[in-house]
Amino acid sequence: MIKLATWIGLTVTAVFLCMLIPVQAVHAESAEKVTDFHTSIRIIPNENIMVQERITFDFGTNERHGIIREISKVREDVYGKQVRLSFELMVVTDEQGNAYKYRDESDADMFRIRVGEIDRTITGSHTYVFHYIVSNVLDRSSNMYLLSWDINGFGWTVPMEEISAKIRLPAFIDPETVDASCFTGDFGSTERECSIEQADRVISLVTDRALRSGENMTVVVSFETDQPAVQSAQQMNAILVVFFIELLSVLQMLF
Repeated sequence: MIKLATWIGLTVTAVFLCMLIPVQAVHAESAEKVTDFHTSIRIIPNENIMVQERITFDFGTNERHGIIREISKVREDVYGKQVRLSFELMVVTDEQGNAYKYRDESDADMFRIRVGEIDRTITGSHTYVFHYIVSNVLDRSSNMYLLSWDINGFGWTVPMEEISAKIRLPAFIDPETVDASCFTGDFGSTERECSIEQADRVISLVTDRALRSGENMTVVVSFETDQPAVQSAQQMNAILVVFFIELLSVLQMLF
């Protein structure tokens, strides 16, 4: 039987209570922390996003099997309606592109990936790179689109030294129509201890301070476009080619 206390639970949903390892146990053994959490998001014009997530987790001297990454599949749109997200995991690697063993434990309400090996424990700092696609993320009203995304989430049981992100917009978007902001803190917080910059169609943001356990950075991006929400197969293929070329550079390291 797996000793669940030897796993670390990671999540981006505010309602997830990590039962895999008590918060007190984390600090009683050896200080664990996320030293770097970087997300790269590419918005594609069929209301999907392509995500690369790089998480560097320092387990200290604690012996762990790995991490569990969880994201809620249900969100609330700007109209207060519940929207169900769809996730497609492409690959999980380390920073060198070496594949991790993982198990997809997703269910109807949660995207859940367990990374690590039952018969092997690790200590110290390890980097996990997730590549996945999420559908039904953008809110739309006429020709206005809105993306609201929790970069790390509220369910963490450890502090985080730095969180950063880059949001890449489609080529047909007029940068003059883009409005972006970021928020930090506990769920519902309006604090803005984060820096945000826009260079053409790329938005960069980073936290201005370390975040405590349970704190998150959220990015909100809106833009206008007269392009249809769902592109033709030919247009979508062209967009996906760019993504898979980037993914191929990672996969080539695996063989």
